[in-house]
Amino acid sequence: MLNINYGRNADLLRVCKPLEEYSWFINRINEILFDQDPKDIVIATKTAIDEIPMDFEIRSFLISHKAEVTGMLDTEYNEAEIKELFVEEGLQKGIIGCIELLRSLGLDDVVIAEKIMQQYSLTKEEAAKYLN
Repeated sequence: MLNINYGRNADLLRVCKPLEEYSWFINRINEILFDQDPKDIVIATKTAIDEIPMDFEIRSFLISHKAEVTGMLDTEYNEAEIKELFVEEGLQKGIIGCIELLRSLGLDDVVIAEKIMQQYSLTKEEAAKYLN
Protein backbone atom coordinates (compact mmCIF):
# COMPACT_ATOMS: atom_id res chain seq x y z
CA MET A 1 0.00 0.00 0.00
CA LEU A 2 1.35 3.41 -0.92
CA ASN A 3 0.52 6.76 0.63
CA ILE A 4 -0.50 9.14 -2.14
CA ASN A 5 -1.48 12.02 0.13
CA TYR A 6 -0.23 15.31 -1.24
CA GLY A 7 3.44 15.75 -0.35
CA ARG A 8 4.06 12.02 0.20
CA ASN A 9 5.83 9.58 -2.16
CA ALA A 10 7.03 12.44 -4.32
CA ASP A 11 8.97 10.13 -6.66
CA LEU A 12 5.85 8.11 -7.48
CA LEU A 13 3.68 11.18 -7.95
CA ARG A 14 6.29 12.84 -10.13
CA VAL A 15 6.22 9.96 -12.64
CA CYS A 16 2.41 9.68 -12.65
CA LYS A 17 1.06 13.15 -13.32
CA PRO A 18 -2.67 12.24 -13.08
CA LEU A 19 -2.06 10.65 -9.68
CA GLU A 20 -0.16 13.71 -8.49
CA GLU A 21 -3.00 15.93 -9.72
CA TYR A 22 -5.58 13.76 -7.97
CA SER A 23 -3.53 14.01 -4.79
CA TRP A 24 -3.52 17.80 -5.13
CA PHE A 25 -7.29 17.78 -5.74
CA ILE A 26 -8.09 15.73 -2.61
CA ASN A 27 -5.71 17.87 -0.57
CA ARG A 28 -7.44 21.02 -1.81
CA ILE A 29 -10.85 19.62 -0.79
CA ASN A 30 -9.47 18.90 2.68
CA GLU A 31 -8.05 22.43 2.95
CA ILE A 32 -11.42 23.92 1.99
CA LEU A 33 -13.24 21.66 4.46
CA PHE A 34 -10.82 22.67 7.22
CA ASP A 35 -11.61 26.37 6.66
CA GLN A 36 -15.33 25.86 6.05
CA ASP A 37 -18.02 26.13 8.73
CA PRO A 38 -20.27 24.26 8.53
CA LYS A 39 -18.36 21.53 6.73
CA ASP A 40 -19.93 20.77 3.34
CA ILE A 41 -18.16 18.24 1.14
CA VAL A 42 -20.31 19.10 -1.88
CA ILE A 43 -19.34 22.78 -1.82
CA ALA A 44 -15.69 21.91 -1.10
CA THR A 45 -15.58 19.46 -4.03
CA LYS A 46 -17.19 21.89 -6.47
CA THR A 47 -14.84 24.66 -5.32
CA ALA A 48 -11.76 22.43 -5.71
CA ILE A 49 -12.87 21.41 -9.21
CA ASP A 50 -13.29 25.07 -10.13
CA GLU A 51 -9.78 25.82 -8.78
CA ILE A 52 -7.95 23.07 -10.66
CA PRO A 53 -5.03 24.58 -12.59
CA MET A 54 -5.58 24.83 -16.34
CA ASP A 55 -2.61 22.57 -17.15
CA PHE A 56 -3.84 19.60 -15.09
CA GLU A 57 -4.58 16.53 -17.23
CA ILE A 58 -7.50 15.53 -15.00
CA ARG A 59 -9.17 18.95 -15.24
CA SER A 60 -11.43 18.23 -18.22
CA PHE A 61 -12.51 14.87 -16.80
CA LEU A 62 -13.40 16.32 -13.39
CA ILE A 63 -15.24 19.26 -14.93
CA SER A 64 -17.23 17.08 -17.34
CA HIS A 65 -18.07 14.59 -14.54
CA LYS A 66 -18.52 17.16 -11.78
CA ALA A 67 -21.85 15.76 -10.56
CA GLU A 68 -20.60 12.17 -10.36
CA VAL A 69 -17.32 13.16 -8.67
CA THR A 70 -19.16 15.32 -6.17
CA GLY A 71 -21.69 12.57 -5.46
CA MET A 72 -18.98 9.94 -5.03
CA LEU A 73 -16.93 12.04 -2.62
CA ASP A 74 -20.06 13.05 -0.71
CA THR A 75 -20.98 9.38 -0.29
CA GLU A 76 -17.45 8.46 0.87
CA TYR A 77 -17.32 11.42 3.27
CA ASN A 78 -20.69 10.58 4.78
CA GLU A 79 -19.79 6.88 4.97
CA ALA A 80 -16.67 7.72 7.00
CA GLU A 81 -18.76 9.90 9.29
CA ILE A 82 -21.30 7.11 9.77
CA LYS A 83 -18.56 4.55 10.48
CA GLU A 84 -17.19 6.89 13.14
CA LEU A 85 -20.64 7.12 14.74
CA PHE A 86 -20.94 3.32 14.76
CA VAL A 87 -17.57 3.02 16.48
CA GLU A 88 -18.61 5.61 19.07
CA GLU A 89 -21.94 3.86 19.65
CA GLY A 90 -20.17 0.50 19.97
CA LEU A 91 -17.76 1.96 22.50
CA GLN A 92 -20.66 3.33 24.54
CA LYS A 93 -22.42 -0.03 24.51
CA GLY A 94 -19.18 -1.73 25.54
CA ILE A 95 -18.72 0.61 28.49
CA ILE A 96 -22.34 0.13 29.60
CA GLY A 97 -21.99 -3.64 29.28
CA CYS A 98 -18.79 -3.55 31.33
CA ILE A 99 -20.51 -1.52 34.06
CA GLU A 100 -23.44 -3.96 34.16
CA LEU A 101 -21.07 -6.91 34.43
CA LEU A 102 -19.03 -5.32 37.20
CA ARG A 103 -22.19 -4.39 39.11
CA SER A 104 -23.43 -7.98 38.78
CA LEU A 105 -20.17 -9.05 40.44
CA GLY A 106 -21.03 -6.83 43.42
CA LEU A 107 -18.45 -4.09 42.83
CA ASP A 108 -19.38 -0.61 44.01
CA ASP A 109 -19.50 2.38 41.68
CA VAL A 110 -16.23 3.87 42.98
CA VAL A 111 -14.30 0.74 41.97
CA ILE A 112 -16.24 0.46 38.71
CA ALA A 113 -15.48 4.10 37.88
CA GLU A 114 -11.77 3.50 38.40
CA LYS A 115 -11.84 0.37 36.23
CA ILE A 116 -13.69 1.97 33.30
CA MET A 117 -11.58 5.12 33.53
CA GLN A 118 -8.46 2.98 33.20
CA GLN A 119 -9.83 0.58 30.57
CA TYR A 120 -11.45 3.20 28.32
CA SER A 121 -9.24 6.25 29.09
CA LEU A 122 -12.18 8.21 30.50
CA THR A 123 -12.14 11.27 32.72
CA LYS A 124 -13.96 11.19 36.07
CA GLU A 125 -16.75 13.25 34.54
CA GLU A 126 -17.18 10.86 31.59
CA ALA A 127 -17.16 7.84 33.89
CA ALA A 128 -19.76 9.46 36.14
CA LYS A 129 -22.09 10.01 33.17
CA TYR A 130 -21.95 6.31 32.33
CA LEU A 131 -22.57 5.29 35.94
CA ASN A 132 -25.77 7.37 36.15
